[in-house]
This record gives sequence, C-alpha cells and structure tokens, in this order.
Amino acid sequence: MKFLPRVALLLAKLYWFITRPITVGVQAIVLDDKGRVLLVRHTYRKGWFLPGGALKRGESVEQAVKRELFEETGIISEEKPQIVPKIRYTRWDFKHNHTVAFFISKWRQSDEVSDFSTSWEIAEAKFFPLDSLPSDTHTSVLERLKEVKFLRKESNS
Repeated sequence: MKFLPRVALLLAKLYWFITRPITVGVQAIVLDDKGRVLLVRHTYRKGWFLPGGALKRGESVEQAVKRELFEETGIISEEKPQIVPKIRYTRWDFKHNHTVAFFISKWRQSDEVSDFSTSWEIAEAKFFPLDSLPSDTHTSVLERLKEVKFLRKESNS
C-alpha cells in the first residue's frame, strides 16, 4: 500500500512529460505563537515542505490555500490569507509551475482533528523554529522563507 503514492507520482510524471502543463499552486506559511513555521513531510517525496498544492478548476488562490492547509494539516484559516508579493516560477517534472505563497496569521486547529493527522499524502506535519529547520528541508522552502524574512524586515522598518 505504501508504494501506491509513488506509482501515482510516476504516472503523473509521464502525463506531464507528454502534456507539459502550466500549473498554479499555493503555499501556506503558518507561524505559531512561538514563531515556529509549519512544515509537512509527504508520503511520496523526501524532505519537508510548506503545506500547499495545486488549484482545482474554478478555485481562487485564496480558496486553494485554505483548502490545502485544512486537507494537509487540519488547520483552519480564520482570516483572509495575506499574499506574499513574489510569485515563484519553477520547472519541475516537465511542468511550468507558478506558486503563490500566503501568510496565515490567524488560525485554529479543527475540532474534527485533535492534532496533525496523517493521510495517504502527508506522513507528518510539525512546527519548527526558523533558525533550526530539519536538514532535509527542501531548498524551495528555504528560499521562500528567506524572501519572507526579508519582507517582514522591510515591513517592520
């Protein structure tokens, strides 16, 4: 059963190789009251990532980030997410990815989920101090957090 997500990813990569899609995704930057950042570890990829994913047809980026955050962690955003001004472009697995990040500053854990539950997609979700991230944190997350740190310094000046 553990191999199914990996097989699904391989099939998706084959599809992407053929179609070369342009995708739009979202990332949630969630800090707890201690200033720690929320990261997730997927079942089908190595490393730690920001919660997030792709938009569904007809969905806005704000709707998508709230949905993905809830689906992956059980966290409910209690206010309008704040957009991070830079949209990131990457080419990954033959896709042209455009990723929009959002700050989620006011949130709560769902009553339905007592703590971070695991799923077929998410193996683990955890808060980490910004100055002590896991060694296998994905480079895209490190880059995004540097941008956010810079933006937070600018707004406090």
